Amino acid sequence: MKIICLGTASCYPTSNRSVSCTAVRFEDGTVWIFDCGEGAQIQLQKSPVRPSRITKIFITHLHGDHVHELIPIAEQYPEDWNTWPADNLATGSLHPQEKQGKDITATNDLTWNVFDGQNVCVKAGALMHSIPSFGYVIAEQDEPGKLDAEYLKQLGVPPGPLYSRIKNGEAITLPSGKALDPLKVLGPPKRGRKITILGDTSDSFRMVDLAQSSDIILHEATLENSMEEKAIDMGHSTPKMAAQYAEKVGARVLMLYHFSQRYKTVLVNDTDLCVDTLLKEAQHELSTRNCPCKVFLAQDLMEVSVPRPSS
Repeated sequence: MKIICLGTASCYPTSNRSVSCTAVRFEDGTVWIFDCGEGAQIQLQKSPVRPSRITKIFITHLHGDHVHELIPIAEQYPEDWNTWPADNLATGSLHPQEKQGKDITATNDLTWNVFDGQNVCVKAGALMHSIPSFGYVIAEQDEPGKLDAEYLKQLGVPPGPLYSRIKNGEAITLPSGKALDPLKVLGPPKRGRKITILGDTSDSFRMVDLAQSSDIILHEATLENSMEEKAIDMGHSTPKMAAQYAEKVGARVLMLYHFSQRYKTVLVNDTDLCVDTLLKEAQHELSTRNCPCKVFLAQDLMEVSVPRPSS
């Protein structure tokens, strides 16, 4: 599994960064897109992602139409939501290429069950922003442990279809007539990977349980720590806030993204603010908490492999 950063800027693009857009490519080549800011098609052409392999697009927050809709909870809406002149409901006829969607409501634990596949599921959780915003958690199922083929041969079980049945956890009958417990010939299961991709947020803590033990978290860090009050007022986060969240959920890796245009990737003069400032602030916060979580900055067109955990 690989994360490909197509865009890492907040609000609008810069000369070095496109607007937030993240691709997740699976081992079979299938690609899912998380958010799709303007210019995403151009970034796709620069990336190794094949558009024909994109099968799903997940939106964290929006100002336009959609298909399947996550229904926010009341506290996600701004206080003056009902006074907004814009129509927030999709009306009218479907586009010829559009399928009828469905409304997805939250469960009692504030989780939206978005997708449940054979080997991977996607759940959404509530974030706090200036408008309703969500985060997504991609969770793989655990894989069965390694089969002890040598021991099976000693038991008289030849290689073949029975091996698949045992690996799937099915008890079989040995040539001797005894039942074989698959746990006795399987090693420890291989834990599935978990990726958490958060949208715009000034408070991610409603997703602590859902994102627990993530292998990697993408969390915005729009403004530096000294501007925390302004960041929260605008519905955004600082590196310190992102680091605190990563520590709380026990993440292995924290990837910062969604940077304000005030922070330059390439400095032109001494008055420029560098995006490395955000990295250093997150590193400092994790260090003071003795948190082993690794942190780095996302860059446009960066590719990050997410290996399966060893335990």
